[in-house]
Parts: sequence; C-alpha cells; structure tokens
Amino acid sequence: MAPMNYLFDLDGTLLDTLHDIKDALNDALKEIGLPLSYTYEESKRLIGSGAETLMHRALGPFDEESRFSALQKAFLPRYMSYQGIHTSPFPGVVEVLEALKARGDSLFIVSNKPDAMAQDIVRRCLPYSLFSCVLGHKDGDPVKPNPIQVERIFRDFRLCPEDSVFVGDSAVDALTAKAAGLPCLLCLYGYGHYDEALLASVTGTLSNFRDLLHFSPIQNPGVE
Repeated sequence: MAPMNYLFDLDGTLLDTLHDIKDALNDALKEIGLPLSYTYEESKRLIGSGAETLMHRALGPFDEESRFSALQKAFLPRYMSYQGIHTSPFPGVVEVLEALKARGDSLFIVSNKPDAMAQDIVRRCLPYSLFSCVLGHKDGDPVKPNPIQVERIFRDFRLCPEDSVFVGDSAVDALTAKAAGLPCLLCLYGYGHYDEALLASVTGTLSNFRDLLHFSPIQNPGVE
C-alpha cells in the first residue's frame, strides 16, 4: 500500500485527557460558587468544540456573561496546570503510531485544544518526533469542524486528499473530515455519542486503536 497521511484528533482519540479536564472544570465551578459538578461520563458531552464551548455547556442554566467571565478566569489556569496529571495514551496508540511511521506513513495532529497546550501534552505523553506537525487551536481561528487547520496542513505539506484519512472520536471530527473532503475513521472508545446517524456518516470505526493497522481507507473511501 502506498504511504498514507494520517490526521489525528487528540483528546479522546490518541490521549485520554478527560480526567484532568473534568477535575479542572469541577474545581473551577466550585471556586466561583456554583452548585455544579460533572462525572467522567457527563463530561464527555461538554468537550469537543474548544474551551469556550466547554465552559458555556458546563454553565448550563447559569450561562450569562459575568459567570462565564468568572469561570474563564478560574478554569483556564487549571486547564493548563492540571494537564498531564492523569492523562495517558489509549491502549495501543504508541505502538501503532510507531508502526505507521516505520512503514512510511506521515502523521499529523489536528486539535481544538489551545495550541500551546497541544504542543505540551504531546511532548509529555507521546513520541513527538513521530509527527510531521502538531496543530492546536490558535487565537482568531475558528475551531473544528471548520477545516481551516486541515487545509493549512495540506497547503504547507503539499498533501493529497486521495492519500489521506482523518481519525477522530466524535461528530465534530466526522464533520471536519467531511468539510475537508477526507474519509473518516471513528474511534468508538473515545468521547463521542455513537448513534446510528454518526456511525452511518463515517468511513469506518475502530473499537481498538490497533485496528488501524488493518484498515485501508483507500479501499473504503466513504466520502460523499
């Protein structure tokens, strides 16, 4: 098989970051005096579209300007300082990434996590040198599912969509792949809500990250 370009989401796809995000959020909500606290499972529905959306969703009925501002001041420093306390790669991630790289594939990360945090956590939890580019969200850019990050990587590295696949764990990732004209593989162990409509919209699914070594996106294009 010809070398492939793999564009990976980060949270919920390569790294289990949710414990740290949950703890940072719950501690921030407690600091600003709100009677809200989220479990690991409840936190899954809050994430995926960047930190601002996470905070708005977390506030729920308390979401108004002054409380959002207070939560932002309490949460963002914790979001950074708690990062990596409990975070680790999902099973099989490192060995599969190493195998893909060894066979000549190119690896990229496209995340809605703030860019500085994405750079930091990948360096701490994954072999950073495996990736041709790690790209988190940058101020002023739209977040996924807007395909701006994917388009930037394709332009800078002169990639071809025909040789590329997006690997994620949520509806946001499926929509990002569709907007960029790429097949999408969905990791079912991640943070998404895997209903029938979402599963029908993607090229294929991975129950275990190791399944990626046996999947040929070229044979399963799945792009409308």
